[in-house]
Amino acid sequence: MKKIRIAIDGFSSCGKSTMAKGLARAIGYTYIDSGAMYRAVTLYAMRNGIFNGDTIDTGRLRRELPDIRVTFHLDPDTGLPETFLNGVSVERQIRSMDVSAKVSLVSALDFVRQAMVEQQRAMGEEGGIVMDGRDIGTTVFPTAELKIFVTASPEVRARRRYDELKAKGAEADYEQVLANVKQRDYIDQHREVSPLRKADDAILLDNTHLTREQQQAWLLERYNDVCHVEVEIDESSGFCFGVVTAINKAEEELAKGGTLYCLGDIVHNSREVERLKTIGLISINRDEFKHLHNARVLLRAHGEPPETYQIARENNIEIIDATCPVVLQLQKRIKREFQQDDDDGKQIVIYGKKGHAEVLGLVGQTDGKAIVLETPEEVSKVDLGRSVRLFSQTTKSLHEYQELGDYLRRNVAPGTTFQYYDTICRQVANRMPRLREFASTHELVFFVSGKKSSNGKVLFKECLDVNPNSHLIDSEEEIDPTLLRQAASIGICGATSTPNWLMEKVRTHILTLIGEAI
Repeated sequence: MKKIRIAIDGFSSCGKSTMAKGLARAIGYTYIDSGAMYRAVTLYAMRNGIFNGDTIDTGRLRRELPDIRVTFHLDPDTGLPETFLNGVSVERQIRSMDVSAKVSLVSALDFVRQAMVEQQRAMGEEGGIVMDGRDIGTTVFPTAELKIFVTASPEVRARRRYDELKAKGAEADYEQVLANVKQRDYIDQHREVSPLRKADDAILLDNTHLTREQQQAWLLERYNDVCHVEVEIDESSGFCFGVVTAINKAEEELAKGGTLYCLGDIVHNSREVERLKTIGLISINRDEFKHLHNARVLLRAHGEPPETYQIARENNIEIIDATCPVVLQLQKRIKREFQQDDDDGKQIVIYGKKGHAEVLGLVGQTDGKAIVLETPEEVSKVDLGRSVRLFSQTTKSLHEYQELGDYLRRNVAPGTTFQYYDTICRQVANRMPRLREFASTHELVFFVSGKKSSNGKVLFKECLDVNPNSHLIDSEEEIDPTLLRQAASIGICGATSTPNWLMEKVRTHILTLIGEAI
């Protein structure tokens, strides 16, 4: 995202600096207090005898100006920028009434303004800055992408300045402060060099009756108007057909009343599991299932081994079978292959995650004899001197599975047979190229998935491969707000176990954080 320049101009004591600091902090930009630069030069002139009353020795100031160095550093205690004059902090001193009374005289000098403008332009060359002052939008950065002009009644500004001075323990008189505010207004508006005026394309902000919070919200809205942040949800992400069917069945059964159990979490997403729990779905583990009698139990989309159905028959458990049709077909193919006696030495090999619910169901079709490979690197578990029948968990990477198949085809011993069954779910596999394209077209990607989701890990890896600025999150609470500062295009996607309502919630939270929902 291209960083912009934000110019905030306006009358004295309008709170420009406070607003600019807050905005810079919120969007991760650098804050530059141009007024502090003129105040620092004024303080230097006062300390070094360049002032004689209200008269300035302009010749001497011109000669010494190249030796006046104004810099800004963050105060580690407050996190706010601090003004330094030739390496020494002068933040408190430049805010005194004495400096305030003379700064307009110094800032009106053309050679002083020229020198400060050159420094300011150098600071803002790369963008990503918020600068406030009197002529930032008209002289320093006339092409700034966002210009704000701030005003308020002289009485309100004087009261703010008076309260600020009293809070710092300084002696102050309200009438004197008001007179000073009006005097500065006149000087700023009538000086020959860069007089105070609103740039034609600046947005006017009258903050007479606004709180700081309201001003900050207004500024964020204007920033987002200029740097519109696109937040898009991947249409191909979210629940697959099998998960949608399982959840629909659960909701239908719960609507009938009575107790409904689910063997394992219905989906590998804690937020969706919690939602269904609130309407009555009770998740149980396998040990609890074995001791259950005379009950209704939902089998999720992952599928179950034969022994689960046997226990149900023995314990008079009514099964609500929501096994995904793709998984169910795969179970039948593996069972049929296992039971065929065409090759006594053949091995059933399943590419999948050990202990995963779907894999347990697949291995169960072979009486527990199938060999499970979690990664292609585990291929050494296969005896290449015997025939191989290769299957895969439906949600594994198609590319990795094909590589594994090619390796086995090339390396099985002569006289043995190798058969490869393409058992990857196409609804899942087809998401990968679409997901890669989606992730590559956004500057920042949030992949929403439960930490237990095997499919989520596979798909997130695809995102990360094409976009290193991809982040795996379980919910909106895990979003690091600092990641949003420099992204103009944010993508939200998820696993086959990620509900659409959760991705929508993540989008709303992001919009709130970047100020578009203010």
